[in-house]
Amino acid sequence: MRPYRRRQRAWRQVPAALPSGHALPVPSLRSARHNLDTLSASNTGGPNEGHVQGSIDNPDLDSRLSSILRRVDELRSLDSQFGVFGAELHQYEFGPALSESCVAEFERQFEIDLPAEYRAIVRRVGNGGPGPFYGLKPIPSQVGERELAARFPHTEDWNVDLDECTDEVAGDYFSPRHVDGTLPIIDFGCGHDVLLVLTGIQRGTLWLDERASDGGIHRFQTKGKPIGLFDLYDEWLDEAFATFEAVSQLMMTRMNLEAVSDAARASTGGFVDVGPIIASIANVAPPDFRSMRSDEWQWYESLLRNWRLGRYVPGLMAAHRGWRRLSNALIRSLDTR
Repeated sequence: MRPYRRRQRAWRQVPAALPSGHALPVPSLRSARHNLDTLSASNTGGPNEGHVQGSIDNPDLDSRLSSILRRVDELRSLDSQFGVFGAELHQYEFGPALSESCVAEFERQFEIDLPAEYRAIVRRVGNGGPGPFYGLKPIPSQVGERELAARFPHTEDWNVDLDECTDEVAGDYFSPRHVDGTLPIIDFGCGHDVLLVLTGIQRGTLWLDERASDGGIHRFQTKGKPIGLFDLYDEWLDEAFATFEAVSQLMMTRMNLEAVSDAARASTGGFVDVGPIIASIANVAPPDFRSMRSDEWQWYESLLRNWRLGRYVPGLMAAHRGWRRLSNALIRSLDTR
């Protein structure tokens, strides 16, 4: 039923290129928010202290980051069975945040300044963790052959028809020069990466490298305008809460699980792993399906049927608690926007 598998959470270790002694453990979103509130006052600075693009002492940026963290926390409490796409991988846990000197060393090594939004997350919240698609990657220890300090070469969406082009053009298609000036920060899946542009007029915007499936490199846009990392987080959170709201409404109908799944996908316009979302709303943990004779789909079908009848243990009151928890989470999420 699920198109993805549980992966090793690589962000639990600080990359080799970053001195591990400078890592600041941030085991939960609660401590991440505390870190966000207190770090400005305690910041001892570093080689990049005071520079404009790398600075994170920005009230508007701080306010928006706090809002995103609150909403991620609400989503984590709501999505107990990791039904949101990619949540089974990151499980809403951030890796250790990095110290100012650690981030500054990375910037010095590659002669760059990280855009403010990304820098704020790895500096104040965590180096890798929950986020759109398969989540936020940690800062890599190696960047391959791409030149981080070079100018990003694209200003428009780019691709070539490999079936019609010359051998020379086809041979250049996967050249690292096409992603110069970018850092892969999010795993999109299927060998594709979300790129954060570090240089040039596109600095701070996000692009998608889909060359692994001959899809080229193109911009993330909303209403024709390029978007940044915080914009993508807001869109991801909006979609996740909308999915929970849609599934909760469909659970009140007489649709079977397949119909609920199809309707949820049509409502949200994207992939919905409806079974774990139903289990999260019902506040029931699925069993280990590897030890069961029935498959996942049959179990979730039975859960949906029994939830409607209030027959599963611990009974109807748990269903009411699940509904109340969902309603409160959705209301708090809207209040923080």
